[in-house]
Amino acid sequence: MKQRSLLKKISIIFLCMLALFVLFFWLPAVALAAQSTSSYHSRTEIGQVQDPSPVDATVTALQKEQLVAQVEQLHNQNNWIWTFGSTVISTLAVALAGLFGLFRYLRDQKTEREKQREVEQQRLTDRQDERRKRSEERFQTVVEGLGSESEAAQVGAAIMLRTFLRPGYEQIYSQAFDLAVAHLRLRNADPLTPEPLASLSQALILVFRESFPLARNLNQLHQNPQLLDAARIQLDNAHLNGADLHQAWISEAHLRNAALKRANLSKASLYKSDLTGADLRCANLAKANLYKANFSIARMGDADLSQTDLRGANLSQADLRGANLEGINIRGAILSGADLSFARLEKTSLETAHALSGTKLSNVKGLSREQLKACLAKGAILEEESATNPGPFQTILPVPTDASLSPDVRALSQSMVSPEQVQLSTNAPGKSDSNHAAKAT
Repeated sequence: MKQRSLLKKISIIFLCMLALFVLFFWLPAVALAAQSTSSYHSRTEIGQVQDPSPVDATVTALQKEQLVAQVEQLHNQNNWIWTFGSTVISTLAVALAGLFGLFRYLRDQKTEREKQREVEQQRLTDRQDERRKRSEERFQTVVEGLGSESEAAQVGAAIMLRTFLRPGYEQIYSQAFDLAVAHLRLRNADPLTPEPLASLSQALILVFRESFPLARNLNQLHQNPQLLDAARIQLDNAHLNGADLHQAWISEAHLRNAALKRANLSKASLYKSDLTGADLRCANLAKANLYKANFSIARMGDADLSQTDLRGANLSQADLRGANLEGINIRGAILSGADLSFARLEKTSLETAHALSGTKLSNVKGLSREQLKACLAKGAILEEESATNPGPFQTILPVPTDASLSPDVRALSQSMVSPEQVQLSTNAPGKSDSNHAAKAT
């Protein structure tokens, strides 16, 4: 583009100079030729008009002087025109030579710049190759260190592995992730007790947490999330608060007592994973695959589980207060003792759960009257027991009066508590019975 622009400018300059040449050389020459022709015709006409009688000598002498003056004038004009024309032609020649020299100079400069660019590109390629070679050697050292029998060497290698999670090491992101996952799978998974974190496990979990989003963004996992496979990984007691695990493939994994508060697990696969006692408060699990996952006694308050697959999942005694359960598939799930107070259940068939014994449904939103009846028939309860110890002949299930209750819930609650349906305490005064509950017939 630059060369074309330069040629265009040179062409414009040449045309301007050519126009100047025509203006200062060709036009005067045409005018002189016309004047010469006119003088010739004048002399011819004078000769033809002269009377054949004797010519006065004075008139003849004057005419000759005029002719001589005209000839000299024409001669001088001729000389000036040729001189001026020669000057213009010389100027044009010099200008063209200068333009040609400038064009050649610019072309040589461009060629030189291209050569320099090629040299710099080659140097950059050589440096990148050298850096890649050194990186591979360092990575091999890390691999050997993780395979060492010395725990100190293993921890040092795991810490060094994090240095590959910086810009410039993109080709190692996936390898660092796979290496961390492979060694975390080697942790002993006690089926009854979560394994405490050792120094090596903590270092590897940190690598797993940081490498996954880098490798995911580089590999574009929206087409195949299983490219970064972390199935059966051992993450008991892991510190993953706020971690970005969007689209993570961590099925059949152990995350017992894991700290996942505010973590992003949307569209993640936690198929058959064990999250017993995990802290998932305010976590994002929207559209996640939680099929047959174990969330017993997990803390999931205010978590987003909208449109998740919870079929066959174990949510017994889980804290789901204020959670978003809109559009979930909960068929066959176990929610015995779970607290769903203030949860959102729009577009959710909660009654299809396998077990709802003791499930608290206080102030839930989105369930119809028929759904509430079906849930209560399976053992769900609308209100907790009174905070104070009930005395004899005192009702255990007070009538809800909270204005935030939906009309269906208030109507159903009021219809359930009646003098004929109240179960009275048989304990001595001052003692409470946790099994007291008022049930609808």
